[in-house]
Amino acid sequence: MVEVILVKAKIRGENLLLPAKRTNFYLEKQQIDFDIISPDWLNEQQKQDDRFIYSDPILPIKEYVVTRQSQPPVLTLTGIEVGTVRGYYYHDDQLFERVDFASEKELLQALNLRRIEHIIIGDLPALYWSEQLGIAFSFNQLHSEGMLQLRLLAKHQGLLKRINQAIAQLKLSGEIEKIEQQYISQLPIHAKGGR
Repeated sequence: MVEVILVKAKIRGENLLLPAKRTNFYLEKQQIDFDIISPDWLNEQQKQDDRFIYSDPILPIKEYVVTRQSQPPVLTLTGIEVGTVRGYYYHDDQLFERVDFASEKELLQALNLRRIEHIIIGDLPALYWSEQLGIAFSFNQLHSEGMLQLRLLAKHQGLLKRINQAIAQLKLSGEIEKIEQQYISQLPIHAKGGR
């Protein structure tokens, strides 16, 4: 999706696939120019960081507290261990004890192996890895709901208008939805209560 946006905006760029922690480090050091993120993953201080600017919203994203099936609703994460992805942002991670894993796949495997009781994971990665690995789970509670956006270094303010126009054109033409559907069309349809 990022490649299509850059092409439409007529911006030359190289798409680097980096682990989240390295992406954050490189962005902080201004060694890369942008990433893709939901501001709803950030705490208030991170949202106010004037070193960064944000594109218009691209597509919706939801993260859930996921548990094994038949576990009671999670009322609070305060003080408990929660499986997270190393380098990912969580708006409330000061409340719980992070147990970092390398990927969403490893999160779901750890949950299945009872190494952790609660994980935070996006709905689509959870469904994808559940299908790939044959692991049942429950979407226990919504953790965050927002929109994916490009987060750019503020020095690229001059590119923002072109990027936002490209996003608007791609939405209007249905191209963003088409790209999204390519990735989720193979996912099974699940009820909100679980898999």
